[in-house]
Amino acid sequence: MSSTAFSMPVEWRPHVHVRRDGGVRGDAVVEPGAVHEVRAVLAERSPAVEAVLDEPMSDQDLVAAVRAHLAGEATPLGAAVVAVLLGSEPRMADALVVEHGLPFAARAVVGMRCVEAHRNGYGNTALHLRRKDLDHNAAVGTARRLRSLLATASDEEYENALLAVELQRTALGAMAAASYLFPTRRDWVDDAFDEVERANVTGYQRVLAHVSLSYAVSTAAQVERALTTRAVGRYLKDEDALYTVLDGVGADALPAIAVLLEPHRELDGEVRDRVLETLVEFPTAEVFDALLARLEVKRVLPAVLDLARRYPVLALERFVASDDPRVEPLLERHLKGHPESADAPSRPTGSTCPRTCGRSSTNCAERASKRRRWTRCPRSWWIRRGWSRRGPSRWNRWWSRGSRHRTTGRWSGNPASGPRGPRSSPTPAGRTTGLR
Repeated sequence: MSSTAFSMPVEWRPHVHVRRDGGVRGDAVVEPGAVHEVRAVLAERSPAVEAVLDEPMSDQDLVAAVRAHLAGEATPLGAAVVAVLLGSEPRMADALVVEHGLPFAARAVVGMRCVEAHRNGYGNTALHLRRKDLDHNAAVGTARRLRSLLATASDEEYENALLAVELQRTALGAMAAASYLFPTRRDWVDDAFDEVERANVTGYQRVLAHVSLSYAVSTAAQVERALTTRAVGRYLKDEDALYTVLDGVGADALPAIAVLLEPHRELDGEVRDRVLETLVEFPTAEVFDALLARLEVKRVLPAVLDLARRYPVLALERFVASDDPRVEPLLERHLKGHPESADAPSRPTGSTCPRTCGRSSTNCAERASKRRRWTRCPRSWWIRRGWSRRGPSRWNRWWSRGSRHRTTGRWSGNPASGPRGPRSSPTPAGRTTGLR
């Protein structure tokens, strides 16, 4: 792998929600047997479905749509409610496509995002149907399956499904669902973000909208908009969102993702570690500089050292280009562990380093070579000359034990009397730490 190339790790790919223009290619094929499976499940759960339909608290328009759909008058709304009642299983998408086609299935999945089978948290109300502006969990399984089928559909089928959904985008929930199914329409994603701001959606609903739209982003600007809500970091515990963003945007998403490491974000350890594990898979100068700028954040330093171990030439270049004093010991350590990296510049001679340091790559290589020779001098050489790597050491001082204190029993260390004692030894940092 080159210092700038990136390919999706194999273990990440199952978490990616496949899209038509993404890096991870889908291989979904419609399963004809899903129709019989769904009918069998519906027959098995018929008593529970009827109980929900007979509940007085259920929305009567939704109940009428379900009864008409079950009677043979298929409508996208009726199919959407039935799918929600059956648990939004992935095979519902296959059944809808086989029976009614992709456009009908797309409209039904968009409608699922605005329907909920609800029971309050105290359990003192019966399960009933109600409308909701945005329900993130309503169509997860079915929507992901349909998105994968759309990714492998023909251009004609895809375009017909897109046109069928376009007029359905009248509320935020439908806009978010349509953007999820058709991430190729970047303008739809921007419209949904604008709707969040226009409607002044706040709190939990705003987080749900941004999380849903994060699966549809295609540009770095859209990633920044998706991550503007501070609480979004809590939902990145799910690998699907982060890896799907990278599949759709690629390395351009890294600056916005790196911002999540800022101290004010207050990410928990699991999310922070996942973000770091993601960033180190992109061996680029931008990632290295972003990590070096956040060395004070917990777990960032081990990530930098791991990245330096895997890509020593890139690490040397970024260490040398950095003006942060905290990077100086990292450079020394790196040159000790990888002395050959100073002789392998990663950029053509005469090119400019990708920072505003004003140096050319030739000067950087010379500077690194000098530091390598400087740090490889043996410790005894520096001690004999009264110097350490950080500057002149303190002069060795001859001392005597002096007299013993009558209560503590300690020696006073009077340098003016008594025989000379042992001499202290300076460390490379210029401190006296022991006797010799």
